[in-house]
This record gives sequence, C-alpha cells and structure tokens, in this order.
Amino acid sequence: MSRFPYQKSLKSFFRVFRNMINKLINKNLTELRKTSSKVTNIEPQINSVTTKSKNPSPEIVQERTEKDQIASESLYISSSGGEINVKYPPAPMVGAKGDGVTDDTAAITNIQQGAMSLGVNSLYFPDGTYCLSDTLTIDISKIRWEGSKVSIKYIGIEDIPIIKLISRGNLSPYSQRTKAFSGFNIYGKGKEKNTGIHLEGTDSNNAVAHIALDANIHDVKYGVVFFSYTYLVEYTGDAWNCNTCIYMPNGGIDYGENIRLTGAYYNSDLAFRNDNNGGEFFVQASIDYNKRVAVINNGGKIFLKNSHIEFTTNSSVPIELHGDGAVFEMTGGAFITGGTTRPDYMVYCDAGNNGGAWFQNVFMGNLYTNTDFFANIAKGIVKIDNLSAKTVPFLPRFVSNRSNKLIDGGFEKTSVVDEIFISSDTKPITNPLIGNNLSLIIDNTQFRSGLRSLKATKIFGIGSVSHFCFSVPVSVYTKLNFKLYYKKPGTGTGTVYLTPAFAKIIYDANGVAKIKNIQYQGSGTALVFTTSAVDWTLIQSDVITVTTPSWATHYLVEVNMDWFIADSLFFDDIFIGEI
Repeated sequence: MSRFPYQKSLKSFFRVFRNMINKLINKNLTELRKTSSKVTNIEPQINSVTTKSKNPSPEIVQERTEKDQIASESLYISSSGGEINVKYPPAPMVGAKGDGVTDDTAAITNIQQGAMSLGVNSLYFPDGTYCLSDTLTIDISKIRWEGSKVSIKYIGIEDIPIIKLISRGNLSPYSQRTKAFSGFNIYGKGKEKNTGIHLEGTDSNNAVAHIALDANIHDVKYGVVFFSYTYLVEYTGDAWNCNTCIYMPNGGIDYGENIRLTGAYYNSDLAFRNDNNGGEFFVQASIDYNKRVAVINNGGKIFLKNSHIEFTTNSSVPIELHGDGAVFEMTGGAFITGGTTRPDYMVYCDAGNNGGAWFQNVFMGNLYTNTDFFANIAKGIVKIDNLSAKTVPFLPRFVSNRSNKLIDGGFEKTSVVDEIFISSDTKPITNPLIGNNLSLIIDNTQFRSGLRSLKATKIFGIGSVSHFCFSVPVSVYTKLNFKLYYKKPGTGTGTVYLTPAFAKIIYDANGVAKIKNIQYQGSGTALVFTTSAVDWTLIQSDVITVTTPSWATHYLVEVNMDWFIADSLFFDDIFIGEI
C-alpha cells in the first residue's frame, strides 16, 4: 500500500493550478505592453502634472482615484494634488510665456482654473518675467503659487491690486501651515497707484489665515495690504520704492491679529501704516532710509523686536500715533539716523490714555531734533528705558515736552512747590528759601512765559557765600539733562556759575535739605555780567545725557552767586528731564 494514498490526486491538482497561473500572467503581460505602448505615443504637450518640470518631455502621471480627487478639493486637506508648470501645462491649456513682453494674464488665469478643476493644488512658475494687465486672484484654500527667481510685472493702467489672495470653500483654516505664495518679485509702475499683494477673506470660515508669503515688492502705492478676515499671516519679503510698504486700512471685519513681518528690508516713503483699531504688526526687519517709519491711527499697534531703523533725517516726524490705544513699541535693536536736516521730534503721540510709544534696550545714535525733545506728546506716554547710545551728545536731551521732573518749572503757582533750596550761606540755613545772603521768591514783574518767574536776590556783595539748587529725585542709572532761561534786568556785575551735579540729600529736623555728598557733572557754565541788562537767555547742561550713579538720590543744578554783586537774577521755564 502506498505511504500517501492521495499522492496522484495532489499531483493532478497542482498541475491544473500551475496552468491557470501561467494563463493569468500571460494575459497581464499582454495588457501591460498595450498600456506601455499608449504612454509612449503620448504627444509631448500632454504631460504637465509634474514636480517642477522645466521641459515638455512626457512623464507617466499616476491615475487619480475618486477618493484622491475629493481629498484634493482643499489644498490643506491633501498634499497629493500634484503641480502644474505654467509654461508647459496640460492640453488644451496654453502655457504662459514669461518673456517680459507678452501679456500672460489670460493664460495664467486659465491654467489656474484648469488646475483646480483637475484637483491640482500648486502652480509652479519657472524663471522669467510674467506680465499682467489685470488682478490675478489666488484662492489659497485650493491652490498655491511657487516661483523660482520669478518676476511679475504689471503692465495695466488701472489702480488695482496686482495679486489678490482670497479663500473660498476652506473649512479648516487652522491647518493652513504652508507658503501660499513664494518666490516672486512684483513690480508696479510707480508710487502713485496699485497694491502689490492684497489679502482679504470671505468670512470667518473662509479666512486668509495661518499662511506665509515670500515675495519682494517694488514701485507700487501699497506693498502689502491686510484687510477683512485676514489674520495669523507671516510675510517675508522686501519692499522698496513704495508709497507705503505695509498697510492695514480701517473699515474691515475681523482682521489684523498677529500679522508677522520678518526678515525683510523696507525702503520707501513710509514703512508701516496701521489704521485698524486692534490690528497688530509684529516686526523683525530692517527699516532703512524710509522718509517715515510708522503712522498709526485709530488705536492700531506696531511691535518691533530686534529690528534696525536707520534713515537720513528730514523735516517729517518719523513716528506718529493717533487715536486712543495706539501703540508703537521697540524692544532691542537699533534706532539711528544721519544727515544734517532735523525734524522737530522723532515721535508725535496723541494716543489717548491707553496708548503711547515705548523704547526698551534700544541702541540709539544721532537722533537730532530741532527742539531737543525726542517726542511731542499731546496725549499718551512716550518712554525710553535702558538706553544705549552711540554718540551721547547727539541725542535729544529730553524725552518729551511732558517729561519735566519739576512740578512747576514755569513758576505759575503762587509759592515754590518743587525742591528748590539754598545750599550754602554764611550762617546756618533754617529756611530753604530765605538765608542770610540770599532770598528766593516767586515774582510777577518778570516772566518769559506765563505770569511769574523765580527771583533770586543777592543781599551782600561779591565774596559772600550764596548757593542755591534746583533739585529733583532720580532713579538709578537713568540719564538726565537740564535747560533753563535767565534774565538780568538791572545793572549788577560779576560772575554766576551754573553746574549740574548728582547728590545725596538728607533732611534736618526742620525738613531743610542738606547735601551729604555731591558729584559735579562737567565744568558748568559761567555767566559773566556787565552793567548792561540781559534779556531772557537759554542755558543748558554742557555734559549731555549723564547717567545717575547708584548712590545718588537727586540730580540738581547748582547756582553759585558768590562772585555776583548785590542784585537780582530771574529764572523761568526750567526743565529737568530723565531718560
């Protein structure tokens, strides 16, 4: 008996199975050859859904399933939608020329529409200059543009955006973490009209949001405009020879949150304009040689971090803030100027009770102004903290017209309210304003502005000790300066010395100030008087923007009248400022 009784049956079964497999293989090989023959005979212009193809040679395109087409209807749902080279699109599309002469508006529009109908989510622009006579609108929810050293030149005549980014049918804006438009140089026809790139969503579910742009923009009125339903956008690119590089107008809906401007170079008439209440520009860039840096209206906000501002000064105020809540903030970086023309101020601030301009840890240099004030404040705050200065004498002496540390430097009150006191006399000082050799009173017969001034009268002649001080408390490591006006209407002669100083002041049992320690700043100013009268004359510190030592409690201006005869001097409009 056979060891395997079913051996013959098994051999027969395997023989039949082998024949079936061979027939199937032969059939599939025949079909494959037919398919290969068809692909080989395709005309060159049919191929185009490729990856950055720069030539029209045929390539096999993977057949798209129904599932793939549904998935690619939104660019950010699937990345498998492929790419079309705009110079070599699939038939029957006609390629763009990119030759710097031909109007490519219609060709690119048709290619984009065809790409979206095929579910293709990217247009690739090879090297060239593509001329446009009308706005090209890009629906970022369905397609993106990528260029390679590409120029877009506007050749039309209308005042319209050259490129417009919109969003329609995008139900998941939070997943748009990609560059929607990159690798382009956009050229307009001058500063008088056109916008380089205009961003505007349809509604809150179809926002132009969570995207990045990379494009350089030249010769337009507005470089980039952010409008309704636009937020969380990062723009990287240069803008120059524009009227305004970056603009956010007023009047839109739900827009302006967290607009980031990074790694860019701006060189135009105005770098930034933000008219949107609550609109935010976060900037890390080089703002070089613009006529003005920023204009902020209606409570808009601009924040610069580790940025570089450099420009040749002109008569225009470079930074302006208008409207309650308007904010300009600069942290780190450099703010420097050159040239001989000076503006009256570096900052104009009318930002209400909730706005202002802040500069912290900023390297500053050569910020000349005609007024010696850094800022003109109508309403709001302008503050400089931890200033780092290149050339100290070339900075404004004071932060603003509202930064006087004296309560009543114009002496408009009927009595002295600031810390003004006699510091040296021949007898013990028991009254800060009345001494043996000197008296200080409010006077209404002489004044430069307002109705009053401070009258300092020397009672005895030359050689009698007579010092008094204008004094303000100070913070550690701040920088201070002073200016004041004096007048001598009489015939008194002699020399009076005015010297700024840091001092440690203590008070006796009667509350009279005593100088415990003093450190003079510079050699001071000597006022030499003859018998001739002297009208109101300005004097200011010769050591500019000096820094408070850690031990000092006060900054003061000491007036030494020892070598002046018995006569009176008048002082008005005294300003002591701290940065």
